[in-house]
Amino acid sequence: MSTSPNLPLSISPHVCVFPSADLTELLSSCSLPTLHRLLQLFSPLRHVTTRTTTLTTVTHASFSLRFSDFNDVNTACKEDEDSRAGRTIDWIGQRVAKRAAAWVEEAEGTDHANDNKALPPWWRELQRCTEGDHTPSKHEGWNHPVAVILAVSTLAPNPLQAVTELHSKYNEVHLPSWVDPTRLRHTLIIHPTNSPLNSDEAMALFNATKKQFGLHTHLLAVSFSPPASPLAVPSFLPELPATPLPDAAFSKALPEGTQHLNLTEEDMAQFAHFVREFVTMSLIPWLERCVLDWNEAYTSTRRLPSRLFSSTRKLFGGSISTPTSLPSYSNSSYANSSSSPTSPAFGAAPPSQQRRLAEFATFLGDLKLAVSVWESLRKDGRGGSEVLPLLLAPSPAVGAHANYALSTLQTSAGPSSQLRALAYAVRWGTGVQSLEDLEGDRWLVAAAGSVEEPPPALLLAHAALISDRKGAKRRAAMWYFFAGQRLEKCGIKPLTVYFLRKAHERYHARPSKNLSPSFDEVTARKEMQWFDAILPSIEYSLGRLMYTSGDTEGALRYFLGLLKGSPFSSQNEQDLSLIHALYVGDFKVAYEHMKTIVGGNALPTDLKPQFSLSHPAETKIRLSHQGESDSSNGIWDTFEQTWSQFWKTKGNERIEKTGRASVGERFFIEIVLKNPLNIEVTLTNVTVKVITAPDNNVAVDVETVDNILLEAKETRIVTISVISHNAATLKFTHLTYYFLSLLPVSESLAVRGARLQDTAAQRQGVVYGTDVIPTMCVDEGGRRLECSLSNSEGGFGAFTLSAGECADFRLNLRNTGSGSIDDIWIIHSPSVWLDLEPHGSSPVPSPDLTEVLRSNNSLASALPLSVPLAKLHSATVLASNDSIDLPLTLHAEQSSSSQEFAVLLIYREHNQTSFFSSKLYHVFDVVPILEIGASVRPSANSDISYTINLEIQNVDAASEVRISQVTTASADWRSTPLNFTPFNLPSRQTGRVFLNAQRWTEGSGSLESKQFVIRQLSAVLNGEQPEPLEPPLLDVIFSHIAEPGDRISACDSCNQQLLESSKRIFIWNSLLDQFPQLPPSSLPHLFPLRNPQSMDIIVWWDLPSQRRCGYVTIPSLLLGANHGPLDELILQSETAKVKRTMYAETAKEKTQVQDALRVSDWNANMNPAVVRVTSSPRVEHDFLKGDLTVPVTFTIRNFSLTNHIRFVLRLQPVDYFQYSEAQILPSSYVGKLTRRGELTPMSTAIVEAKMWVSRPGIYGLSGWRLETEVGEREVDPWCTRASFSQGQLSGEESIVIVVQAP
Repeated sequence: MSTSPNLPLSISPHVCVFPSADLTELLSSCSLPTLHRLLQLFSPLRHVTTRTTTLTTVTHASFSLRFSDFNDVNTACKEDEDSRAGRTIDWIGQRVAKRAAAWVEEAEGTDHANDNKALPPWWRELQRCTEGDHTPSKHEGWNHPVAVILAVSTLAPNPLQAVTELHSKYNEVHLPSWVDPTRLRHTLIIHPTNSPLNSDEAMALFNATKKQFGLHTHLLAVSFSPPASPLAVPSFLPELPATPLPDAAFSKALPEGTQHLNLTEEDMAQFAHFVREFVTMSLIPWLERCVLDWNEAYTSTRRLPSRLFSSTRKLFGGSISTPTSLPSYSNSSYANSSSSPTSPAFGAAPPSQQRRLAEFATFLGDLKLAVSVWESLRKDGRGGSEVLPLLLAPSPAVGAHANYALSTLQTSAGPSSQLRALAYAVRWGTGVQSLEDLEGDRWLVAAAGSVEEPPPALLLAHAALISDRKGAKRRAAMWYFFAGQRLEKCGIKPLTVYFLRKAHERYHARPSKNLSPSFDEVTARKEMQWFDAILPSIEYSLGRLMYTSGDTEGALRYFLGLLKGSPFSSQNEQDLSLIHALYVGDFKVAYEHMKTIVGGNALPTDLKPQFSLSHPAETKIRLSHQGESDSSNGIWDTFEQTWSQFWKTKGNERIEKTGRASVGERFFIEIVLKNPLNIEVTLTNVTVKVITAPDNNVAVDVETVDNILLEAKETRIVTISVISHNAATLKFTHLTYYFLSLLPVSESLAVRGARLQDTAAQRQGVVYGTDVIPTMCVDEGGRRLECSLSNSEGGFGAFTLSAGECADFRLNLRNTGSGSIDDIWIIHSPSVWLDLEPHGSSPVPSPDLTEVLRSNNSLASALPLSVPLAKLHSATVLASNDSIDLPLTLHAEQSSSSQEFAVLLIYREHNQTSFFSSKLYHVFDVVPILEIGASVRPSANSDISYTINLEIQNVDAASEVRISQVTTASADWRSTPLNFTPFNLPSRQTGRVFLNAQRWTEGSGSLESKQFVIRQLSAVLNGEQPEPLEPPLLDVIFSHIAEPGDRISACDSCNQQLLESSKRIFIWNSLLDQFPQLPPSSLPHLFPLRNPQSMDIIVWWDLPSQRRCGYVTIPSLLLGANHGPLDELILQSETAKVKRTMYAETAKEKTQVQDALRVSDWNANMNPAVVRVTSSPRVEHDFLKGDLTVPVTFTIRNFSLTNHIRFVLRLQPVDYFQYSEAQILPSSYVGKLTRRGELTPMSTAIVEAKMWVSRPGIYGLSGWRLETEVGEREVDPWCTRASFSQGQLSGEESIVIVVQAP
């Protein structure tokens, strides 16, 4: 004995009822439902037994039947299937819409996620609507009737004739051809107590009917008397109306739970007896016999493979017939049937015998047979995959069957396919065991598809419930969200809001952690942010629904919660901008609407954005004399380090850092605001909340910023000024502003205190100190020196400098304290000249063509300057409220878009134990005005070494620039002009200046500077600490190219300091880039400021109309040949045996230093020999008299400043017949073809040669090669340091035109 599983009602036997007119009238007169509804009340039957084909008894704990009216089925079969399916989906949607509000109230009181047996009301409704559909389908046979009950009453005038007429009428009614005609015919005679027939006559009628129409006849004797109280019975399954009903029809429907029936208990027992007898005595035996007969036909075709039958026909010429017809029975209770073709969609033919066998076996619980037949159908592509999940044990194959069944429906997207997918999903949701473990939620999602109708949306909701029950919270949130989206489009708001809230709750449900809850706190780890791509859509939909339903406050909270930045996002910046703009717009509308309803004073006080614009950890309080930029912090550290090194040789006094403000002094609180949104945000009335101590009666003026516009993702520092009129301690606790000019917001500026680990209890837990609040102490005024900067007109605002401009300013020093100051020191940024001489000093006269300056040639920065109060002020001390003005000139660097100006004032009273400091910081914008470039070529004149082509371009869009002077500075070279007069350069135009460069040997220090570099770098390469020596002094010659009387002196104290500062900045930055491995503090002791062989070109310009002037430079233009003086040091360092080290970084850094030195300007290596080939440009000769020899001169110059060279000039003869078609003929030399010589440094040799010409033409002076050896004459024998070889470059050779003389 086996037990049958509980299958869904929709796959139970379908029985049609065909009542007579008198019976229908009888039931109506007794206020009873129709007969098929009345019989449905007694289904399912309990404890019904059936037998399998192997005669095994199967016990059905519940055997269900479905009863319907035969006429209704006949009418429904004539309707187009897609049209009826569409009406069914719309009908279900209307029922869902009418019941949604009540369902939500019921569901909110039940926790369906934790109760595995509780089903939500919408799922029960979807199940009832699906199971109430009894219309046969062309795609499956579950709704094809298996039996017809022909019912009459004994109230008819002639009951036997009424039975005969009912059978005749049934035979005349023909269902469509695709409906299975195989069905059981059963006759029911209802004998009420008010019948004119007595019991004996009724029994005689029963016997006559049984004799004429078969044994399947039953006499049902009932009283139909009204009961004392109506019986409560379950409600009937909903049925699709024949025609669309108005909405009012739904309001008259009975409640879903129970209804009342006007039958006595005795009559109920009689009906129950009839239903059981019908099932056990008629229907089940008939089903069993059909299964036995069909199974025999089915197994006969499965015993041998089809290939064997084909072979038999070939060999013996016979054929085997396959029994395909249904069995016919002699009893009239069975209808005859004929064979029909099999197909997955039956079309115009009834279901195949094999499918009906599988369905009947499923009815009877013969699962072994049913599964085998369903598998056979599935393999043949004729369905079955949708049923196997209900019959098979839970396994991964069950999911594959479900997915395949749904995939076959995707070929057609009509309403019929959608309704079939809905039926499959409902059956699986009802009959599949362990649906959660089999990923059944994915089946329901696949069945829902993309159709935006209420039934698919409810499938998604049930899939969410399944995912929720098995712990997949995020997946459940997604299904709930999609369900809500679809229902929102259908206009069903109650369920939409409910599902979206469920999605919101499930999204925030985090998975349980295996670690201790205190793990993140102990390790100080922050909670990981989740990927929140779906959450904004949920909250936005909820906000819109709440706003449209009148819950403005709830909508405001959702809209405000949406305004937050996310580190994870799949949208691009433009899409996020549109989304955030949408959120902000809805928030503004909702806020204004709520404000008009409840008033401005009644708005909720807890409305606050989900993000903080301010970052308390970055909040700073700045005194008026401190810099405004974070980039200035490094400058002050450098200045203070310079002061410490300078003063440690003079005393041990230190700089006192109080960080306190004085009464009446303006100080600033800088708050960093970061906009996390992708749209601009407007803030109004931005200020800070101040708490004063020790009392609250302190007068404090706090600035309020009226309006701040933060661009998308912008980070900005907002400065709020504060003035305290009393000595107190001020604590800035909160930042307040109006968000979007609407919502008042207060953000705390406190920062969590440091973690405490002093005691054992603190170390074992997580304990933090008290919060740190920005605080400023305000004291009574003492000594204080403030400085300010103003231009020549006396004011100072937004000032823009041109690149290279020398701008005049005045530095004002004022004692704002109460004490006197007599010791002031100044440390300022580079490119600044500060005039500390008394006013009225004699002007500098116009210089000569050249000036020689004795330079210290050091990279070290300038030392702190002492302000001589005795010379610049009327007294030796700077008393309270006294001030002095110091003229200064600032040079704007040409390689930067901004210029920093920083001044550190260090001051004290006479012989005090500590210094005080004051700071001034400004950043100037720098715009380019000139672009300059230079090219150098060896000069054709033997008296001149190089020719320099200087190009100057005016890049300013509006101004005309005057080029007043060009100055060159070098230790080995001086320059003279080829052609120069001061000229005006219009906008976007380019001018050229040509200069000659000649060797200058009258200065000193050039050789010593090179030896200093070699000596210091030798120690570095050998791993030794170089001595902290200063470079030797160097004579630098400045060659001025300008009009007499208008020359600008380079030896003037201002120009000298600015020029050296510009040079120092360039060289320092270059060395930091080339040698990042070397400590910056060691660079001044390794490299001088100037390379003696380099030349700086300085172009002086002015704007007369604007009274502005300045200069731009081309630094370190290398002239003359050098021969790698560091190559020997580098080679010795690479090949020397050094002590092995365990640190690979040390060896790597040493290799990097060697590579950087090898390519540096101090180790340049080039060919010192330059060849110039000349001849007569045009020669006339009469070739009738013979060939011609043309003299050719080779001028060979040695551009080395230190070394001799030996050269070999090789001339090559050429066969002219090989170049008969060439446009330029090569030179063919005659006579001595190899010439040798030797040149001293910066000397010239001339070699004369002869070129043989045999015909007129154009001859190129090529065909030669010069081989050069660089060596040292002082060493005996000759020592070759380098070898070079060169020839005439293609396209640069000189030509000689030889013509035939007339």
